[in-house]
Amino acid sequence: MPAEKDDINSFDTINATKLEIPFEWQITLANGLWWKLDKKIHDHEFVIPDYLKVDPKNIILLEE
Repeated sequence: MPAEKDDINSFDTINATKLEIPFEWQITLANGLWWKLDKKIHDHEFVIPDYLKVDPKNIILLEE
């Protein structure tokens, strides 16, 4: 989801790339993380937001 610079769990999208796939946009960040954002039908123009964030309730801590 789009975010502001000071939001918790936000990532900047400097040097990010986008790929249009049939039902969503895939954004790949410079650090290798990627996001998928829903796309509206016939929406072929998309500007990558300056920041993306992860909702804290969607983070799962994995431990060995």
